[in-house]
Amino acid sequence: MELENVRVFDVLRNALNGELAVVMSVSGDRLDLRVKTGETVRFKFGEHFTRVGDDEAVAFRAALRELRKRQEAAAGKKKKLSPRSVAALLKRLTKKKR
Repeated sequence: MELENVRVFDVLRNALNGELAVVMSVSGDRLDLRVKTGETVRFKFGEHFTRVGDDEAVAFRAALRELRKRQEAAAGKKKKLSPRSVAALLKRLTKKKR
């Protein structure tokens, strides 16, 4: 596999430790990878990285998404709610002025 063929969000297997990771960025010959613990680590690209199959990649990305949701919930972060419409926003603003 060539470095030019690696894209962001590809799932790669590291043959040295057998772990899967998602590519978050590519800079030079370095890869920023998000591993199964949710941490982003930097590796030098080498022959020991191989792209995994589609089924395995989808399952790994879903597991990482689920982990991030649980971490955000544990940290107490709330999602910002966007107004459903301009009318709803204006109605809320008029209530605040009263």
